[in-house]
Amino acid sequence: MNCANKFQLVFLFVLIMSEASAQVKIDSVTAESIVNRSIDNCGGERLLDSLTSIDFISKIATPEGDTLSFAVKRSGFDKYYISTLGVNYESATTIYNHGRAVIIKNESVQKIIDPVKLEELLLQCFISIDYGYKKLGYKFKRLADHKFNHYDCYVVQATASSGREWLNFYDKETGNLIMIVYPSGNKAIFIDFYKTSGITIPSIILSTDGDKKPMQDFLQKVNCQSKLDTNWFVIPNEGAYKIPSIFKTGIFKYVDSDQGVKIVRTIDTDIEEDDHSKLEFKIKWDNSSEYSLYGVKDGSYYKTRITAWKGNRYYCQSLSSKNIGGTCIIEKVN
Repeated sequence: MNCANKFQLVFLFVLIMSEASAQVKIDSVTAESIVNRSIDNCGGERLLDSLTSIDFISKIATPEGDTLSFAVKRSGFDKYYISTLGVNYESATTIYNHGRAVIIKNESVQKIIDPVKLEELLLQCFISIDYGYKKLGYKFKRLADHKFNHYDCYVVQATASSGREWLNFYDKETGNLIMIVYPSGNKAIFIDFYKTSGITIPSIILSTDGDKKPMQDFLQKVNCQSKLDTNWFVIPNEGAYKIPSIFKTGIFKYVDSDQGVKIVRTIDTDIEEDDHSKLEFKIKWDNSSEYSLYGVKDGSYYKTRITAWKGNRYYCQSLSSKNIGGTCIIEKVN
């Protein structure tokens, strides 16, 4: 990111976080109408009802200077997958499926049983948090309006059946949700938006976590109504999570991308070729689920983490030396 963009993000962050000189009295606009306007801006309830699956890739620049890739998948309004991958970061994958959830890291699976965390994960199954509030029956209460330096906002409190509360700030001019204060006190600030397939979603997000410096989240790729393989959302058994060694050598192919590419892998090499090109890599396995590819000719680098497997297929997340993330399914064919 160039310096101008960095300055713009920091400037916007300061504007939004700056306190107003006074709060404003409430007028006759209802909390429900404010939330519904935001849902309409996102694409409308009818369109959101029809979006049974969506996945996207984003990258986060951490205050420490690392770049993380986030892969997020949603299906059926009750399934959610989020996986984090970074070069100097402990990778982790969280899967929520119809009330059950686990976190996978350090080649181990741990159940998530905390009702607070499960409540948060269920809300994340919806691409629009306003839409999620409404579908899950959260109660809305309008609070006093709030003026920031450059934003005049409606404030709506959304309360879950557990009693936990989310504070939501809506720009009066656009109707967009521009900031959320979570029950934990953490904040998400929506700086910019992206429209695709009739829906509008945040494309640049600043998030704060306690006293830590804000992190910047940039949307890189989004697919609506993608045919998501259900194995992304399978809840593995608790305990050790070792990927079978059969995936370390052999002949492979991509299932959901790069059609026609043949992968030939030995214990220390990985060759990928089709009718038009041939790429040669050195491969290094960090553990049973993570490996790195190093380009022999061009010096490129890819880090890959296997998050699930089924039969002769494995499901993985990757991050390139150009900080481009993605997910794919690879199948062993011999």
